Amino acid sequence: MEQRTKNIILSAGIFILLLTVTVIAILLYVVRMKSRTQKIMRHMETVRNKFFTNITHEFRTPLTVILGLANQLSEKTGKDQESSASLQTIIRQGNHLLSLVNQLLNISKVRSSIEEPDWRTGDIVAFIRMIVENFQIFAQQKHLNLIFVSQQTFLQADFVPEYFRKIIHNLLSNALKYTPKGGHVYITTTEENNNLVIQIADSGKGIDKQDLPHIFETFYQGNNSCMDMGTGVGLSLAKQMVETMGGQITVKSAVGKGTVFFVTLPLKHGASQWEEWIPGEPEKNLTPSVPTPDPVSPESGASGADPATILLVEDNQDVAFYIGGLLKDRYRLLYARDGKEGLEKAAEYMPDLILTDLMMPGMDGFDLCREIRSSIVLNHIPIIIITAKSEDVDKVQGLEAGADAYLLKPFNTDELHVRVAKLLEQRRVLREKYSRALRNNCPESVKLLPADQAFMDRLTDIVYSQFSDTALNSDKIAEKMCMSKSQLNRKVRVITGSNTTTYILHVRMEKAKRMLSSNDLPIGDIAMQCGFEDAGYFGRVFKQTFGMTPSQYRKKPHLD
Repeated sequence: MEQRTKNIILSAGIFILLLTVTVIAILLYVVRMKSRTQKIMRHMETVRNKFFTNITHEFRTPLTVILGLANQLSEKTGKDQESSASLQTIIRQGNHLLSLVNQLLNISKVRSSIEEPDWRTGDIVAFIRMIVENFQIFAQQKHLNLIFVSQQTFLQADFVPEYFRKIIHNLLSNALKYTPKGGHVYITTTEENNNLVIQIADSGKGIDKQDLPHIFETFYQGNNSCMDMGTGVGLSLAKQMVETMGGQITVKSAVGKGTVFFVTLPLKHGASQWEEWIPGEPEKNLTPSVPTPDPVSPESGASGADPATILLVEDNQDVAFYIGGLLKDRYRLLYARDGKEGLEKAAEYMPDLILTDLMMPGMDGFDLCREIRSSIVLNHIPIIIITAKSEDVDKVQGLEAGADAYLLKPFNTDELHVRVAKLLEQRRVLREKYSRALRNNCPESVKLLPADQAFMDRLTDIVYSQFSDTALNSDKIAEKMCMSKSQLNRKVRVITGSNTTTYILHVRMEKAKRMLSSNDLPIGDIAMQCGFEDAGYFGRVFKQTFGMTPSQYRKKPHLD
């Protein structure tokens, strides 16, 4: 009896233990599933937010041009050449905006089969060649080699012209957009097992391995590849159109080496006899929506004496044309298409102010601001960001990166003029104050910006370290500062209003004044220690600077 009771207790214990383990396992499973669901929801939220951020940017950019130029034209009279150019820009940007909206609509149409494809039969090689030829001008502008090679000179195929054009257009646009200057883009066509195989290969920056499985997903943008810059619509639409025509699309890519897209389509679609496609027949929107050459010369600027120089960094040339049109009558303008080119031109020309977009291929506006602010050569230049990124976090990030002002597209033209004028005015006033203080021998009375003060301190230290060198000049100082002579002179003039030679002379005179009042060395020795071989020349310069000869100053040290 006692043994039986023990067995019952043991069995109950085991049952309770198993029940407990089961409950714990179920709870752990529920917690795990809940955590996974939350992770998926967070990912979807991130994807959605990123998509709407990018699509907002895409809409705001053409709207900036459309609304801005429309306002300009409403105030003009007559039909001059400039008005005509503005109208053409409005038309281009209007079509671009319409194209973005149509892409979103096309996705739903292709998915739901609302739109009946317009099948044709004809020479597919000739069709591809026509599309490629429309991209040749853009490729030349970017200094890229665009090469089309076909295994056959003629190949009969059934296809949907509108779908096929959009597929090739999207793949070629991406290849050209993300291939650096001097790169190559190859389009080849072959026939394999009654299929047309198209390869579009580029020598661009490639797509990260973790992004490859997702690039055809709607609204997907990768974190480490060229997918960052788009809306995640084009490739998804291209894939759906390829599949609608009974084909498939795949991709291979290696970061730093390039990307290859493979499009495989059957040459025949069913047994129907489709209407023939004739080479040369009108095709809507055949010309790619790529920017035309700069309508404003990089050297254009205001007439008059020494206008301020503004560097405009903007990858959309219609926007650059519009902003340039607003400023060209007052300032000298320089243009750059991305952050890297902007940084190079800033170092070469040392502009008085920089206007930059944020979302650009390669080096974006944030990185450009950081590079400018970290450069001892360029950190004095005011920066205005003009962008469509309207989130507070973007604005804070832009200001933290070193921007002096942050304007949203579409921006108010009056605000742009005021911002530019005020920043240039602040620099001018500070420069004039320092210049006057320098002439009055009290530069320490003017509080410079931290970056400017650090530069002047370094410059002064180098001058002092080379004080006894009678041949000290701008070339030697520039070498010590790791700058070119022209960069040094431009920077010193921006801060002080004087050239480097004048500033070196000022430092020498200040040193001589202190030495005359603090020791009894002969004036000739003081002149030598301050870098003057000729004591007579030293005396003339000293009198011109302080209104008395070195001997007179020594007798009245209290005037110091």
